[in-house]
Amino acid sequence: GIDGGPKSAGEGDDATLVVDGLSLSAWPSAFRPGNSSSELVFVALPPGLHFTPVEQQIQRSESAPPGLDVLFADEHVVVVCKPYGLPTENTLHIKDSIASRARERFGSMTVVHRLDWETSGVLILAKTSLAAKRLSQQFRSAVCSKYYIAVVRGHIKAGRGIVQLPLRPDVDRPPLQQIDLVGGKPSTSAWRVLSKGEHTTRLLLEAVTGRRHQLRVHMAALGHPIIGDGLYDAEHSAHRLHLHATCVAFAHPASNDTIRIRSEPPF
Repeated sequence: GIDGGPKSAGEGDDATLVVDGLSLSAWPSAFRPGNSSSELVFVALPPGLHFTPVEQQIQRSESAPPGLDVLFADEHVVVVCKPYGLPTENTLHIKDSIASRARERFGSMTVVHRLDWETSGVLILAKTSLAAKRLSQQFRSAVCSKYYIAVVRGHIKAGRGIVQLPLRPDVDRPPLQQIDLVGGKPSTSAWRVLSKGEHTTRLLLEAVTGRRHQLRVHMAALGHPIIGDGLYDAEHSAHRLHLHATCVAFAHPASNDTIRIRSEPPF
């Protein structure tokens, strides 16, 4: 994992933010557990920011590169690089996805984890029910290592850090997720600075847990939303979300050998 990785489960508070030894209490009071004004903390959708219409999502799906970028395949597992703008599975309005393309090429396939349609990078599918079961168990128990490259707004002062802020769906504004220090599910992300641009920071992120929009919400909670994030960045102007699943490590479901698959980001 990333140096200075997250605490073991059960160690410390349920909602802790530690950045190179900087405790949660040093951050804005709204993110501290037991805040007197409210027990619920969330990343608000900024005024004037709207969801991407379904029609635009369909257009983006249709503009995704054709075919399937296969990084690894055997009789048990297929690993692909998902392009930006293509959903992991078919939706009500979009009938083109990584899953449908993989089934067309390889036959019966099971998706064992997902990437947001705005996110590109390494994605694993299983060819058999046994492989699907064993891989799904690895993802549920956080045995798999999942690393991402992201470009965020602004300069992060510390070189690396950890975010432990529990998340739950925003039932009033799906698909948004929000930080809930009381009822949210434990969520942990680790980050390390790779380089800095004029107004941005390039990060290596580790999704220790796998909540929906986890990295996007955690970075926004730090005040450094991911560039191009139409849900959590009020100033987004980039043509795409700058988040790419760059490496996944897992135990092969048949041999138990460690498999590490890498993919370089297109940004």
